[in-house]
Amino acid sequence: MSKPGINAERELVHLLWDNGFAVMRAPVSGGATKMPRPDLIAGKSLIGKIYAIELKVTKANRVYLEQKEVDDLIFFAKRFGAEPLICVKFKGKRLGYLFIKPELLRRTKNGNYVVDLDFAISRGDDITAISEGIFQQRFDDYYNNDGNEAK
Repeated sequence: MSKPGINAERELVHLLWDNGFAVMRAPVSGGATKMPRPDLIAGKSLIGKIYAIELKVTKANRVYLEQKEVDDLIFFAKRFGAEPLICVKFKGKRLGYLFIKPELLRRTKNGNYVVDLDFAISRGDDITAISEGIFQQRFDDYYNNDGNEAK
């Protein structure tokens, strides 16, 4: 991982800690083992939540994730009993860290995933939302385009 990525992980560890989480960072999270593991694991007993977090940092207006990265995160989280989250930091945009549930991610033509700046702003949750365990509820999370309730 790049130095900016490592620094962002460390910064996120402190941010989560300062918001009441117990948190662990998994250095070299996919490189040292074939077993899937997230960048961070954070838990807060006060809200009864454990999160497995994959962090992406970019100077660009979008970041790409490989399908395997997302699949591994979901697999690990399920096995661990955690909720998987993708965390994105757009450097230089003054947005802080934005957290997105994997099921909300947009697919690319080749089957991977992309998170662009507008999507992250509209669909991502900030540190306050995840520290309270309350994710933003959106109309289109519950209804299809035809107005019927989504399954």
